Amino acid sequence: MTQATSPPLSILESDAFNPTDRHLANLLVKLSGQECPSLGLAAALVSRELADGHSCISLDAFGGRSFLDSRPGKGDSICCPPRAEWERLLLETSVVGRPGEDKPLVLDEAGRLYLHRYWRYEQAVAQDLLARIGMEPLALDLPTLAAGMKRLFPGTPGQINWQQVGAFAAVRQRFSVITGGPGTGKTWTVARVLALLLEQPGGQKLRVKLAAPTGKAAARLQESLAQSLESLACSEVIKARLQAKDLTTTIHRLLGPIPSSARFQHGPDNPLPVDVLVVDEASMVSLSLMARLLAALKKEDVRLVLVGDKDQLPPVDPGGVLGDICRAASVNSFSPSFCQAFQLCNGVALPVKGTVLNGKLAD
Repeated sequence: MTQATSPPLSILESDAFNPTDRHLANLLVKLSGQECPSLGLAAALVSRELADGHSCISLDAFGGRSFLDSRPGKGDSICCPPRAEWERLLLETSVVGRPGEDKPLVLDEAGRLYLHRYWRYEQAVAQDLLARIGMEPLALDLPTLAAGMKRLFPGTPGQINWQQVGAFAAVRQRFSVITGGPGTGKTWTVARVLALLLEQPGGQKLRVKLAAPTGKAAARLQESLAQSLESLACSEVIKARLQAKDLTTTIHRLLGPIPSSARFQHGPDNPLPVDVLVVDEASMVSLSLMARLLAALKKEDVRLVLVGDKDQLPPVDPGGVLGDICRAASVNSFSPSFCQAFQLCNGVALPVKGTVLNGKLAD
């Protein structure tokens, strides 16, 4: 019969952790200058969760949980302390601090434990997106937009066309998400978003870029966009712009990698020269890359559109930003101002309150 015990430092030899997990745990215990098994266990779990794509661990989720050591001759299980006790033990060490403290591990008030740099990335992404969402909608020529929406999104009068709603949000807002499963017409919608923007007064001056996480994804995007143009009811001039060879690229190439460095040419001090940026296959964009991309993108007068399926390929590095955004959007509903503007364009009324949008759109 197994018996749960307080975690000794020897837990790091358990097959529940790999050498990387054990190395980080031992390093942080050594840096703390004290023998704290609870710290070693927490650090090992943070490392393990990072490898699984998560930017942090929840002490609530792991508190009181046991891990059975399945090595021959090892019968004891590893038992995590309850959250309150674990939190106290961690904060008593010199390597765990609250948000804002310069410590290797950050423990927030909700009991989430991060490596400091991933906490910093998450804060940067959240603050940037909230700032974009909080700005006033961009100015538009509504008669031109209304005519374009009617032409590019033919449908049943009086019924909600969700692709049309998505396009309207992407044209109007500084930040928007177009999401859906395979074959739901995401690239088809993106082509119409770009056509609507280029048809606006001064649209010919817009600097547009489409980026994807990998070269293969960028090639697929270019091919899908070309196919979407076949049925696009717009001028040949706009079609030519949307077929330009330099329109699509990878995110890394867009940011401009510096040889022999982890840094990029574009950042807060050297913003990207774009007015409209569409990021395809956004489910593959990691937390760290999204933080760097947003830092290089000006907030004023720039439209950012994330496109993808949250249930498709996850990023190689930790942090599934698109999935987190879509899950958060599931509690939203359209604002009165968004509904009013949309109805002015096509005469269709959208639900304001009490409607869950399933991650489609939110104002």
